[in-house]
Amino acid sequence: MSIANGATVVNETSYLGQTVGSDGAVLVTGSGSSWTTDYLYLGYQGSGTLTIADGGLVSTGLVDMVRTATGTGTLNLNGTPG
Repeated sequence: MSIANGATVVNETSYLGQTVGSDGAVLVTGSGSSWTTDYLYLGYQGSGTLTIADGGLVSTGLVDMVRTATGTGTLNLNGTPG
C-alpha cells in the first residue's frame, strides 16, 4: 500500500507480514502524507516492510517487530534501510 500526495490513513491494528509466507509493505511518502495506527506489527509471522520517505509521517502507539521465528521486519527511514 502506498500513502502519498498528502493522503491520510487512520486505523487501529496493522499487520505487515501477518502469516507465514506472506509479504506486506507500506510506503508513506511526501509532505502531508500520514499513517496513524494504534498497533503496528511489522513482520509478525511473514515479511513486513515499512518505508517512510520524503517527509511522510507515521504515528503509532506500539511497534512490534518480528513476533515469531518465521517473521522478518524492515524499517526504511527516508527510503534508506535502518
